[in-house]
Amino acid sequence: MITKLISLYLFVGVLLLSFMFVSSFLRGKTRYARAFGALSLTLQIYLLGYLLEINATSLKEMIFWNQSHGT
Repeated sequence: MITKLISLYLFVGVLLLSFMFVSSFLRGKTRYARAFGALSLTLQIYLLGYLLEINATSLKEMIFWNQSHGT
């Protein structure tokens, strides 16, 4: 029950960040608006990954979504 509520909350957050990205990065006229758009895009990607991790059904999937692909 609590996982579904958190998933819904994160999904709404991803949708709002998508709107913020489009409105600030693509329509923004200043450098600050474009920087804010880039920040909202990175937050959107992070929240989407966390949402996929929470909704994973097996431990293997959870580990896949949790691993970092950096150096």
